[in-house]
Amino acid sequence: MNAIQVAIDTALGNVEGQAVSTSNTYTNTQIEATRFDRPFIPDGADFNDYTATGSYAVRYPNQAGMLNAPSTAAGRLIVGNTNHPTLPAATHLFLGYAGAGVLYRSQGSSGAWTAWDRLDKLDAGQAQAHRAMLVSAFKARRGGVVGTSGKIPVSLRFDHGLAKFGTKILPLLQKYDLPWSQAINSNQMGNAGNTTTFATFSQWCIDNGGEAWNHGRDHISATGPAPILQQIVTALASLQSNLPALSIEGWAPPGVTAGGFDGYSPMTSAEQHWNTYAGQLVLAYHAAVAGYLPGLYRSLPADMPIGLGHTTIEAQTPAWVSGVLNGAINSGMGVQLMLHPASIDTAGFMTTANVETVFADLAARRVAGTIEILTPTGSLLADPNSNHRDDLITNGSFRNGFTGWANTLNWTTAVSGNVTYATTTTGTPLTQTISLNRREALLGGTRELVYRVRATTGAVVRTNILGTGMDARKEHTLSASPNWVEVRKPVTIPANFTGELIVAAGRVSGGTVDITNARLQSI
Repeated sequence: MNAIQVAIDTALGNVEGQAVSTSNTYTNTQIEATRFDRPFIPDGADFNDYTATGSYAVRYPNQAGMLNAPSTAAGRLIVGNTNHPTLPAATHLFLGYAGAGVLYRSQGSSGAWTAWDRLDKLDAGQAQAHRAMLVSAFKARRGGVVGTSGKIPVSLRFDHGLAKFGTKILPLLQKYDLPWSQAINSNQMGNAGNTTTFATFSQWCIDNGGEAWNHGRDHISATGPAPILQQIVTALASLQSNLPALSIEGWAPPGVTAGGFDGYSPMTSAEQHWNTYAGQLVLAYHAAVAGYLPGLYRSLPADMPIGLGHTTIEAQTPAWVSGVLNGAINSGMGVQLMLHPASIDTAGFMTTANVETVFADLAARRVAGTIEILTPTGSLLADPNSNHRDDLITNGSFRNGFTGWANTLNWTTAVSGNVTYATTTTGTPLTQTISLNRREALLGGTRELVYRVRATTGAVVRTNILGTGMDARKEHTLSASPNWVEVRKPVTIPANFTGELIVAAGRVSGGTVDITNARLQSI
């Protein structure tokens, strides 16, 4: 008989070897004192030894040498024993302090204890069912698979630091027509390093093909259901409320100490995503889920993988990044590059010039046809074995003349080889009103207006997507050349968009302009 049982039985008058008299009558006060008012569980105790009915206090934060404990938090352990005549039959119910959880376990017929089961968490299956609905909408918004036609997908992620992002990074993304994402902490907008407004950030995304990902409320860990809920779900609700024009579909976990979020951190295993309360909240509320699973590269084709990590580049050189890209191409795998804008132009980190070298390399590889640059969400559907890319433009090849196009004065169509194209010497950009008959599915998605163009004597062409609340445009100066080149402009269709969406592509000034293969495609 263990010491705990001896103490309890002594308090009840059940001295070892002597049965409790059935004639004893206890007052309510005596019962309360002996059975339901136990002392603190001492240091070094084994919770498996607590089988006598009672309520025990558990100290905060945790006790040295404690074995088989339900949590590191303080709380109350309630033990129930049915006093089965031959078999062990004790149950444990732990009520954690300050939202640390409600956990339960019991003994089986052999006396072995079951694992602690958290009763106040989402069921893993329930979380997956919630996510299935989000994934369905996610795929519809992008038109299904994002085919890369044999090229490997590369995506760019930036974590907060919006002050430098706006002044140093965004102009370079605009220069090289690169889509991107930002991991945002809902409670840090406007603080030091993030000195911008939700409205300004939202317009950056709309005009330049940006995405916002939930990065938590405060970039900190949390313990217990209520604080964890606040850091994940409350943060998401705040972002959705303050960024109504954006679809917040992704979770990009902040890097916190291992063991944080009640075991969800460091997000390096699949089990941490489905066996923890935090992981299940993430799955239930986000279609796209990043993490820190091991590996520099990403397997292809992708079909909404969970927990993939990224390659942080801010403390590296452009040559090192180039090597990473070479490795991705040689292995036929995808890669996501990430940096913290706040680190740029500080000791030990990339300069703005270094960042431009990386971006210029990405753009050159895209022209060379070895990589496809997608958004971080688009990369989760990337398939190099497919050439399917959802396209909202009608008759972008001009094989049906100018069907679907407007502003065609002074334009004609011509054929050279197998290429049909629109051509002009004086016409202004062609326009097309995009059908949004799948409005609910498409709104909030990031796309790029891209087309092939040539100007044998040089010209300026415009790429423009406009409508209520948006006027994303770029003018491209083309050198005199008989060769076709691609020009593009990434854009995010507002999630709350109303009215008509119009694209414009073509000549602004200069000599003869030929265009073909115009697409407003998912990225």
